[in-house]
Amino acid sequence: MIQSLADNVHMPIAVFVSNGLIKGIDLVKIVVKSILLLENARIQVMRMTSDGATTNRNMWSWLGISAKSHNFKNSFENPFDNQCSVYVFSDALHLMKTIRNRLYTKKALKIHPTKSFIKWKVYEDLYTHDSKNITRVYPKID
Repeated sequence: MIQSLADNVHMPIAVFVSNGLIKGIDLVKIVVKSILLLENARIQVMRMTSDGATTNRNMWSWLGISAKSHNFKNSFENPFDNQCSVYVFSDALHLMKTIRNRLYTKKALKIHPTKSFIKWKVYEDLYTHDSKNITRVYPKID
């Protein structure tokens, strides 16, 4: 799917069907081919977004993307124009859902080795307290 930064334009560019999981290297081939076709049609590709599924993370690896603090890299060379980069983003809403689900399942989440755990109980207490009020502070928490 493409989406314009400046205009209200968004549309699918392709749909692919696979029998089972697709390999990260195969996604790289699809992404590179898509960028080449779009750029050839004078549509500048500046970024791409995907969820953090294993296949997508594998694709990021093949593209040289790394979220490791000692090796952070969030872009790769545009295959059409080596003077430009394509920036890679993980879908923020999907990340929030993943964090919520992990907190719910594990009841706690550690996001930094020197910081304390984030606990699901905080969200339960917030929901319980907020539900008692007519004017809710967090109306969409449930």
